[in-house]
Amino acid sequence: MDTSDGLAPTFEELATVNGVTIEIDVSTLRLESRDFADGAERPERFWFGWGDWTVVAAVSRTMLPELGRLMGESSLPWSNVGRVLAGPPEVYLVDGAQRTRAQRLESERFAPDSWFIQGIDEYIRRLQDFPLP
Repeated sequence: MDTSDGLAPTFEELATVNGVTIEIDVSTLRLESRDFADGAERPERFWFGWGDWTVVAAVSRTMLPELGRLMGESSLPWSNVGRVLAGPPEVYLVDGAQRTRAQRLESERFAPDSWFIQGIDEYIRRLQDFPLP
């Protein structure tokens, strides 16, 4: 699934449609953020809002080495940012021993509660207030 609306709505949709619980490793996102968020406090926060233009795919744990090989052959970067678990359709953010239920973070342009209706300042405020573990 494309993540043009950000990781929060992407994982929320995947959990709901597939009836699974998803855990996102925030520390992995923090490491992946170092190139574009230099000096930002909690740079992993940028992944959850609109505009990162990446793709999310669920792959069996046993197939991760094969995925890594294929991505390497194609010179494409990739990261394992979480896991899918049996459970209710929920998304959790995990950072070490801390686990927090992901809050709704709506950046879809045509949703009734879209940030884009309220302007860029409100968009920035909501992204900065997005709770992380």
